[in-house]
Amino acid sequence: MNMFVTSDLHFGHKSILKFCANTRPFLDLDHMKQKIVDEINTLCDPLDTLYHLGDLYFGKSQEELREILSQIKCRLRFIRGNHDHSNHVKVMKEFGMVDDYLEYRYKDTFIVMSHYPMTYWNKSHYGSIMLHGHTHNTHQGLGRTMDVGWDAHGKILNIEDAISICSKKEIHERF
Repeated sequence: MNMFVTSDLHFGHKSILKFCANTRPFLDLDHMKQKIVDEINTLCDPLDTLYHLGDLYFGKSQEELREILSQIKCRLRFIRGNHDHSNHVKVMKEFGMVDDYLEYRYKDTFIVMSHYPMTYWNKSHYGSIMLHGHTHNTHQGLGRTMDVGWDAHGKILNIEDAISICSKKEIHERF
């Protein structure tokens, strides 16, 4: 069982194709949806878990969101973002757990997951890792933080790769 992480997939958001053209060279929203779903299903086995750290869907149709999520073949865990409205969250809960914030221990690494980047997070001064989305790679946080969003990397990240990248950064001291 492997873990993967991403954020800000923004299914159904037409303007994201223009705003983030470097990481979204897709012809249209249907092409974007299919390419991202295909990547998830290629990377992730059914027993793997994908953590999505907010802003999954920008559309209005619960049926469209349900159709997208039904195509994803791995386990899902969601962190709510600013565009994940209550009608989206209702559908997301059909496919996995939904949290606003999550603390998780992966092997020997303490990880904090939020849609929003934080300056200080639990155990940051001990070397914990803060994974977030929201910034579309426009914000470089202090310490062991990383925007794991699609627009920061143009792909879904394996949690071990994210930990490896963050572990090379300096620990953000408390004061």
